[in-house]
Amino acid sequence: MWRVVTLAAVLLVVAPAHPQAAQLDHKDDPGAVGRWTAPFDVHTIGVHASLLHTGQVLLFVYPLGGHLSKVALYDPASGQVSDNRPPSRRNLFCSGHSLLPDGRVLVTGGTQWGKPHFFGTTAVDLFDPLTRRWTSGPPMAFSRWYPTNVTLANGDVLVVSGEADSLEPVQAIERYEAATNSVTTLPASASRAIHDYPRMVLLPTGKVLLAGQEEGTWLLDPATAAWSFVGNLVDGDRYEGNVVLLPGVRKVLAVGGNRADPLEPTSSLGLPTASAEILDTAQPNPAWRATSPMHFARQHANAVLLPDGTVLEVGGGQTGLYGAPVRQAELFDPATETWSLMASQHAARCYHSTALLLPDGRVLSAGMDSGRFARTAEIYSPPYLFRAPRPAITAAPGELGYGASFDVATPQAAAIRSVALLRPAAVTHANNFEQRYVGLEFTAGAQTLAVHAPAAGDEAPPGWYMLFVVDNSGVPSVASWVHLG
Repeated sequence: MWRVVTLAAVLLVVAPAHPQAAQLDHKDDPGAVGRWTAPFDVHTIGVHASLLHTGQVLLFVYPLGGHLSKVALYDPASGQVSDNRPPSRRNLFCSGHSLLPDGRVLVTGGTQWGKPHFFGTTAVDLFDPLTRRWTSGPPMAFSRWYPTNVTLANGDVLVVSGEADSLEPVQAIERYEAATNSVTTLPASASRAIHDYPRMVLLPTGKVLLAGQEEGTWLLDPATAAWSFVGNLVDGDRYEGNVVLLPGVRKVLAVGGNRADPLEPTSSLGLPTASAEILDTAQPNPAWRATSPMHFARQHANAVLLPDGTVLEVGGGQTGLYGAPVRQAELFDPATETWSLMASQHAARCYHSTALLLPDGRVLSAGMDSGRFARTAEIYSPPYLFRAPRPAITAAPGELGYGASFDVATPQAAAIRSVALLRPAAVTHANNFEQRYVGLEFTAGAQTLAVHAPAAGDEAPPGWYMLFVVDNSGVPSVASWVHLG
């Protein structure tokens, strides 16, 4: 299977933004549409992005100028960017990456070092946010390019799909065992031909839902290595679309994408779609149903869960890899299942772009390896940051145990409407491997919230989370980092 991955191979004329896009300026009310910063330099192209529990963002891309993969650490609090050297003889491009329970970044597969073509690799590497150093992990049995990482209830990680030689997906599924730092292969019954970077989420049943990019939806039981068929997406294939596990971790949103693989030259290219649909996995016989479409069709976009439970759709385009970019963001409200137009970012962010939630409730948008803004990022402040003063978390525990009760101190306790844990993102190629919104039950006191932690790892896998409180005006606090496990 062929992919366009280098700047030299993608010198295309970028079309202007969609003519119907409302290009908002600073005179528009940020309390209604939010506001974007101007683009700023982050030293690299944000093709891959992971939020670390230090608050920094790890960004990396393919080797530039014949060197190792370009890696940078961006600190949103200070605005500083520091370059980081990746593992020796390592091309991290088109890898899978996720967050281990201890906060390290697990990087699986990618592009084989020194090859003229895009062959997969068996390499596994880990990045420690505290030491800022890379270490090599145990190699996989199968080379993988474009694999998906799926974190399980105990913190282990499934590595699914990817290509060994740019032709066919690897059918075997492997499991990285966090406690022993080892890799094993699942029984043959788990093997399945799945398109690159499959969209997969862990459900509260402990099973893993395959919800794209192709139309067939399946459930994998990691305990038995058995698959079961759920049904087909209403709108068919959603190549380069987004899948989001909504708050409550039972409903799944699939949005945007293209019915024909826009990266496969042998296919007859279709057009991206604005359609969206929802699967309620809590139903006895779950079936996809259509919901309100976006205002703009998008492929190669990014979907970001926000602290108030809404979903921000960022970037994407309507023609090929970079053509007809959609700069205007949209906000999906799961309660009403409606989309609202938000402010427009300055740069186009289409193929090879990323977006993720920051601990202060803003959204970082970076990447797209074409055009003069390739090595820049922008930050979006959602409308909730312009409505009223923010509630504050003045004290919260650093460690949480499953099923435990804990206190969160806040002077605005009486006005808090929701408390949630949001898992930090690890995103590339319109696929966010990690983001997760886990709402928590709580009781409000005078200046303290008595909160109940998630009951088990299938609800919230072990690891670091951002703890947010949101007031009755929908305004979130700055997050406190807590470790669950």
